[in-house]
Amino acid sequence: MKYLRDKKQTYFFPLVVILLLSMQSMTSYAEPIIPNDPNMVVASWKSGSMGSDSIETEATVETAIAEAQDYLNQSNKPGNSYMYGLAQAALTPWINKNRSTDSSVYPQLDFIWARILQHQHNFDEALIYLRKVQNSNPNNIDAHLLIARLHIIKNDYVSARSSCSKLLGKSDLITASICLLEVTSFQGKLNDSYDQLKKIVQLSRVGDQKEVWSRQILSEMAIRLGRFDESEEWLNMSLDDKDLGFIIDWSDSKLAKNKHCEAFHSLSKISNHLDYMEDALILRLAIAESRCNSVEGSTWSTSMKARVELREQRQDIHHASELAIYYLDLEPDASKARHWAKINWEQAKEHKDRIILERASL
Repeated sequence: MKYLRDKKQTYFFPLVVILLLSMQSMTSYAEPIIPNDPNMVVASWKSGSMGSDSIETEATVETAIAEAQDYLNQSNKPGNSYMYGLAQAALTPWINKNRSTDSSVYPQLDFIWARILQHQHNFDEALIYLRKVQNSNPNNIDAHLLIARLHIIKNDYVSARSSCSKLLGKSDLITASICLLEVTSFQGKLNDSYDQLKKIVQLSRVGDQKEVWSRQILSEMAIRLGRFDESEEWLNMSLDDKDLGFIIDWSDSKLAKNKHCEAFHSLSKISNHLDYMEDALILRLAIAESRCNSVEGSTWSTSMKARVELREQRQDIHHASELAIYYLDLEPDASKARHWAKINWEQAKEHKDRIILERASL
């Protein structure tokens, strides 16, 4: 369940659109190009007339969805966040087409689009598309899970619980239980939820993806309980093949325990294989670098400074949390830290966002 932990992007990723066009409609075929700047999507488009043959139209739309799904499946790996833009480019010609004919592919299109909107922090709009998915397919487990995650981000636990409850009888019991326990942990039952989820992970065969998902939730619960050793322990897994969100959570658990050199060396190994790195990863490397006595120089701090300057020029609110942390932990500036922490809180209201805001408000 990769998308569950990603507030822009939370963690998972399952994800078909048949669109009948009118006679002599015009269709565009995207040819995505990976630019030097992975934050920008450049695409060339060919235009050509197409007849009303529904089979040809369906194949074209399904090809676009398959392409977008492939990008999305890779997008949460370190260095691949630009693929959200490629997925968006592949689907843009189809997302607003007239839906005059019922089709089983619309839910797939809407779900992928909601994932893209989630990554862009457009949570309210993402929920609109997810409700379309639910209306078309009430048994779509992934839609219920993602809706719950978005409501948690928005601090709407009643709605999150409602979405988790809809999984009962539709998903396996463990999936529904994990979803419900995360929500109830925010509703005055943190200790009980933590203990119950811990038993599920320890006594049940939850499977690889669910175990990673559960451990991230347990780690976050442990932080809220003030059990920082336990929080770190839940994430003590190999970083090989892990999504960016897990790696960031792992890094934060190490930095919180002042294990800066361990974080630095592990993240450096990951960075060696990447042509591009997300702000969140550069930021953790810069913090670890600045506090690891065995490391000389300020390579990552310099890189992060350049990235911050770029984000500020663009007034890039999607990176508000990284900017706030930068001005708290790397280049202390109380005013700028408060500014970006408030912007971040306006978008997302998870525990980690509250901590950033509280630190910046001191």
